[in-house]
Amino acid sequence: MAGRIKHTPFVCSAEAMKLLASRKGESDLALRDGTFFLIATIGLPEPEVFEPTGFLGVDLGVVNVATTSDGEIMAGRRLNRYRQRHRDLRQKLQKKRTKSAKRALHADHNGSRNVAHRGEAVWKRGAVNRPRTSTR
Repeated sequence: MAGRIKHTPFVCSAEAMKLLASRKGESDLALRDGTFFLIATIGLPEPEVFEPTGFLGVDLGVVNVATTSDGEIMAGRRLNRYRQRHRDLRQKLQKKRTKSAKRALHADHNGSRNVAHRGEAVWKRGAVNRPRTSTR
């Protein structure tokens, strides 16, 4: 299609039609991967402000993966074993002092990233189980 075409009929769901009733400005019809999309800007009412009743603070640490402000300490046997295994590996490779050992040590920085990811997973698991508190 080329140019501007007005009053083109189309089919959509009832919910989409309700949203299009509050349309602002022009709409665009786009063809992506063989499917047509109607791109429109709509106006929505402002959502009501949510006021939290309490807060939960989380300290991500080195010794314990996470400690919450209500005193719960989150650390696991599995994570501690993982840290110990990598600590022993680093110690062994540092004693060796070969070029391949240095290469392996350089590649092991992924281990610290892995620990950080596991810590975040533990924190999320603890924070999700909390009853309606804000986790900022």
